[in-house]
Amino acid sequence: MAGTGVYLPDRVMTAEEAVRLGRYTEQQRAEHEQISVRVADDMSAPDMAVEAGRRALERSGHEAADIGLLIHVNVFHQGPDGWSPPHYIQRHVLGTDVPALEIRQGCNGMLTAVDMAAAYLRSKPCEAVLITSADNFSAPLVDRWQAHPGCVLGDGAAAVVLSKRPGVAELLALGQAALPDLEEMRRSGIPLFPPGATVGTVMDFKVPTAHYRTTGASLMEVGTRINDALSGVLKQTLADAALELSDITAVTHMNMAPQRVDERMLAPLGIDGSKSTTGFGRTVGHLGASDQFVGLDHLMSAGRLSSGDHVLMVGVGPGVDLSCAILRMR
Repeated sequence: MAGTGVYLPDRVMTAEEAVRLGRYTEQQRAEHEQISVRVADDMSAPDMAVEAGRRALERSGHEAADIGLLIHVNVFHQGPDGWSPPHYIQRHVLGTDVPALEIRQGCNGMLTAVDMAAAYLRSKPCEAVLITSADNFSAPLVDRWQAHPGCVLGDGAAAVVLSKRPGVAELLALGQAALPDLEEMRRSGIPLFPPGATVGTVMDFKVPTAHYRTTGASLMEVGTRINDALSGVLKQTLADAALELSDITAVTHMNMAPQRVDERMLAPLGIDGSKSTTGFGRTVGHLGASDQFVGLDHLMSAGRLSSGDHVLMVGVGPGVDLSCAILRMR
């Protein structure tokens, strides 16, 4: 990883303000322990990705001509129908004609893109791949304070240059797994056509989850399956990296409520919460697919990482799709 870049909008909306405006309740505030979120207002997600991409490229020491592929990751609408966000980002960051593509893999999208980029670099003569991710949830059909039962949505962007040259960190291993029968959790009771956004349906992940419960599915059993699968991925990734769990210095993950982070990611993996980026996540919100790399950038900027430290990056997306990646800081 030759360089990282982050763009977080200046505007900060506090949980106190959201409660005062009637968009958030005191009970939710206590459950989520959210302090604030970043809000991009009318700045588009691709424009945030451009900012993050430029910063990552500058830090990487690479020229635009070294980049052989651009991958843009997102979880939410990026702009006009039929338009290509990756090529917009490519035009404004690189100005080249290499392939550019888009990945929508939920909160696990950036780690999926890293896996694809690593394979691309092994098979192609190019020097580096640029990966960007961005989302802006300041849309009329989204209430960032109510859309997700386990977090509050924030706006922001992240980028990373994955390179064949030595960089700020070395990617030691990356493992993935999927539980495809659990895709039903995000669509239960909701027709596949027409898409909700085309008929004015407000985004609310609580609706399919509530319906999924009525089908007889046990969310406790689902949680156990996901935890077991994630533990299996971590075990294999540690083996591939020739490391032990005790070698992990820090963990970056999705910015969810601290209790959910502990229950869904840290406790099943046997990881001490003090190694996580939970506290930082409480100040910016859940940034779609950008969380793990915004968290990494935060750890580096805060001076919490030293040469030789190992960072575990954890991703869980709808599908259900799971990833663990391990970096060694240089």
